[in-house]
Amino acid sequence: MPNEQKNDGFRRLKKTALKNAAETIDDIVDCCEEVGPAKLVFCAIQVVAKIGQREHERVAFIRSDESPPDRIEDSTSLFVRPASTTDGHIDFAIWAYDHTGRLLAKPGWRRAIVEIELSGLTAEISSSFLGRGRHGKDVHVLRFTAKEITSDPWDAATKIFDWASWSFG
Repeated sequence: MPNEQKNDGFRRLKKTALKNAAETIDDIVDCCEEVGPAKLVFCAIQVVAKIGQREHERVAFIRSDESPPDRIEDSTSLFVRPASTTDGHIDFAIWAYDHTGRLLAKPGWRRAIVEIELSGLTAEISSSFLGRGRHGKDVHVLRFTAKEITSDPWDAATKIFDWASWSFG
């Protein structure tokens, strides 16, 4: 096959893939019930799960009174509870399965709280905690500013997936 035909085929493949990815993103945005930075980060983690080639293949949303299921087949999913807004920040819980028992005493679900600071912190101040967390006894806290979320939602979602992937062996 001549090089010109190969290049045309690759251009068509890229065009179709981009169109399908854009339609997937539109569907995710249309279905998300959150607003503001919470909606953006919720959409970003779903898009990264679908097209970012990460260990976790799916993002599932659960009610505030639910916990992740006990089925091992769900262990490649991230489970997210709805966001709440209090004291100038948005927070939501996210679970990832610890397959190795390395982070927990035995394999099972571990939880992080994702906090989005809504105040007008400058980029210099916020960069000191960009994507880093503080550890509580049973939970890891990941902190971002709204500016960080809106500036680069893919990067914020990737940092959440980085936390989640610690649980893969």
